[in-house]
Amino acid sequence: MNASIKLIALGLISFCINTTLCQNMANDLLIKKIFGDATTKEIKDRSAELQTKICEKCVLNLCNGPSGNGDACRYVYECCYIRDVVSDASRPQRISSCGQRNPNGLVYKNTEVHHEDAEFAEFPWMVLIRHCTNDHIIGGGSLIAPNVVLTSALSVRDKTAQMLYVRAGEWDLESTLEPYVHQNAFVKEIVCHEEFKGIPLCNDIALLVLKSSYTLTPNVQPICLPEVNTVLDRDHCISSGWGQFKLGQINGYQPILKKVEFPILSHAACEAQLGGNFFYMYNYFQLHPSFICAGGVPGNDKFIRESGSPLVCPDRNNPERYYQVGIAPLPGLNVGTENLLYLDSSVLYSRDWIIMKLKERRVDLQYFTA
Repeated sequence: MNASIKLIALGLISFCINTTLCQNMANDLLIKKIFGDATTKEIKDRSAELQTKICEKCVLNLCNGPSGNGDACRYVYECCYIRDVVSDASRPQRISSCGQRNPNGLVYKNTEVHHEDAEFAEFPWMVLIRHCTNDHIIGGGSLIAPNVVLTSALSVRDKTAQMLYVRAGEWDLESTLEPYVHQNAFVKEIVCHEEFKGIPLCNDIALLVLKSSYTLTPNVQPICLPEVNTVLDRDHCISSGWGQFKLGQINGYQPILKKVEFPILSHAACEAQLGGNFFYMYNYFQLHPSFICAGGVPGNDKFIRESGSPLVCPDRNNPERYYQVGIAPLPGLNVGTENLLYLDSSVLYSRDWIIMKLKERRVDLQYFTA
């Protein structure tokens, strides 16, 4: 009896399977008769395409074809089909001389972000120094050669090279879908200025020599270093970083790279403001020559840079080319009360030291001069 039941069950299962297969085959044959083989293939391809639909980093024109529903995407994303994503071959591949800013960004321009947000790859020399173990942000820096980073001595003086790695080409800390990927490199050597003694932060400058060189790409490029005879536009200098967005904010770093513009002040003008505010107890205050003074205008207190972030100024004769003039010290080291002043380490003052250290390590100087 049991054997008979089993045979009947097996027969029913076999009948169901054969019936389903026959129905599927009949459906395929019917579609072929009505639409032809090509349409059947197109339907299958479309189905596969829908399954591979992803959200790419898209603002304005990264999609060639129609975009899908972007409701689930973040503010700088647009949902589009993989086949419609602009290929690398069609993206700008400008790899030129040092200090070339991209004021409108690369690939797309952000139109839905705050005024203080930098465009993607707007400052291709900007780097982020992180801890190898816990990935904490140590500070910012700038690329001056494929394997050399310029930063603040204060941020790395108590670290060993084995603790650190440097990320170049970063923009959005919360995404890995930028049009060009970032690059990481481990630190081989930390070179701090011998005359840096901590507070009061004189000669606060350091070099990080990397174990491997970055591949220079549109979003990874060196900054120029000024010479004595370099004529700069001191009224439109820019600093960038992922630091705090407001004075006193304790919520950590901003996800999108920020920027702030302010002028460079003469030492005399800076000393006059410092003497009357921060150092009011002194009859006369003299600023150490290793400092450069910036700011002093209303509204420049919106962004507090991390230690090591670069301050750059455009070439007056070639406004598209930028030179680094300063290095941010302690995060939020701003002096004054009403119109904040920023005291940075002067790159021009330390240029000879930088050249000497790079020559000792046989680094090509053309990367930040050509």
